[in-house]
Amino acid sequence: MLLQKNRFWTRCATLLGAVLFLALSPVQAAEDVFTVSGVKVDVTAENAVAAREKAFSEAQIAAFKALAFRILGDEAAKTYVVPPVAEISTMIQDFEITDERLSAVEYIGTYTFRFDGNSVRRQFNMEHMANNAATRPVLVLPFYQMGSRISLWQDTNPNLSAWSRSNAQGGLVPIRVPLGDIRDIADVGDDQALTYRRDGLYQILERYGASEAIILIAVPGPADAADVPTDISTMIYRTDRDRPEYVQTIKTNPDVNSTAVQLYDKAVREVRAALQRNWKSEGAGAYAYTATTQPNADGTMPEAATGNIMTVRAQFSTMQQWIETRQAIRRVPGLIGMKVRSVTPREAVVELEYTGDELGMKSALTQQELVLSAPEVEYAYGSSVIYGLALKKYAPF
Repeated sequence: MLLQKNRFWTRCATLLGAVLFLALSPVQAAEDVFTVSGVKVDVTAENAVAAREKAFSEAQIAAFKALAFRILGDEAAKTYVVPPVAEISTMIQDFEITDERLSAVEYIGTYTFRFDGNSVRRQFNMEHMANNAATRPVLVLPFYQMGSRISLWQDTNPNLSAWSRSNAQGGLVPIRVPLGDIRDIADVGDDQALTYRRDGLYQILERYGASEAIILIAVPGPADAADVPTDISTMIYRTDRDRPEYVQTIKTNPDVNSTAVQLYDKAVREVRAALQRNWKSEGAGAYAYTATTQPNADGTMPEAATGNIMTVRAQFSTMQQWIETRQAIRRVPGLIGMKVRSVTPREAVVELEYTGDELGMKSALTQQELVLSAPEVEYAYGSSVIYGLALKKYAPF
């Protein structure tokens, strides 16, 4: 009981701090996505005029680099080639100098640049994003799964802690992180990653002024001697339709000598970068897997293969088991493609396209430690014959 009271007052203190922060901080408007403030330059030249002109050029480049990191994310921005200053200048809507100091040969200044949204979208090949792309933020719900247990609001959730530490401001897709107060806990249960109540989800979205929620389930790999996971797989689900829909998985590997905290922070940066892109369109490909096609001896590509279809209901107890099952399916010899029709917390209906006959396909599945149950006819999928499928070590049949 004492522990529960302490957690209650911790949540209240966190909420009070957030309210004070919002009261004392300016609210970031949609157009601020393309505004870069606090660009400081210190330049020396042969005279004051030359120093000021050089400083203005350097400030534009620095501002655009900051904008690139905001839009592309840390990893992609590292390899992005910044255009010349003459091209950057055409994308600047206006600017202001908030502070400057001048001497005979030195210029020190602080700038704010407002970039034109349409020009920036064209520069980053993002014409598909509407002018009001950042009108309303999205709310991330960072779940954590260890074994068969999933949690969200527990103090031991390193995924939520990492997102709470992150700077979620800026970007073409503004992101908000829940506080985990009493109302949040009441709206979305601690273990309701894929079984949340629609009315509860609507309430938490309205409270945070968000357009939709994104379910993020972080699954760590085995830990090493220093208690650092070998990797973190973050599964992303969209919630803007009737039920949660799997989109894609972002796998994050640790850097050399990184701690567990640093690994989770890195996972947040990589997931956040994915959300800044057109993540739903990119994720559509995560529903389908196509085997890699090898070129012919003469370098030409073979004609697209067509094969038979087997519909299976993959069964699992945890999201980690689903990942293992999916990986095993992809290793099956003769598999041409794999299309996920639906995913729930305990099963996924999958269409397997394969070459050869059904007997050969069953044998190939067995080679990968995948077992089938007796087939059943299900009219929900066009009178399809559906087999139960599971990894042998997890099979309930």
